[in-house]
Amino acid sequence: MEKETTAKRLRMLMDMYRIKQADICKAANIQKSALSQYLSGIRLPRQDNLTAIARAYNVTEAWLMGFDVPMRDSPVKNRILSYEEEALLEMFSGLNSEGKAYIKQQLDIALSLEKYTQKNNEKMA
Repeated sequence: MEKETTAKRLRMLMDMYRIKQADICKAANIQKSALSQYLSGIRLPRQDNLTAIARAYNVTEAWLMGFDVPMRDSPVKNRILSYEEEALLEMFSGLNSEGKAYIKQQLDIALSLEKYTQKNNEKMA
């Protein structure tokens, strides 16, 4: 299989997350002119921008560069999502970058509370 371009992978990312260039610029803190050049294939992203985009959208840098590798590093290989997980993922993918950031923030709070509760329960046992 021939290596895909970074421009093509960025467009795939935009289609998959239903986002615009401005969303990527905001999420990865990069200039719109730079992203436009990446999308047109005029330039390749600098390493720091490539890393920022990959982190913002939870994809591997190698995938974003067009290599034939998994899109995401999965901590659990070949895991099948439950119906509930698939439904949540579908709803999440329909959000814009601000909505996603808000949901991530709420999940962090919920996970922190859960860890705190577990810690206290262990102490009381």
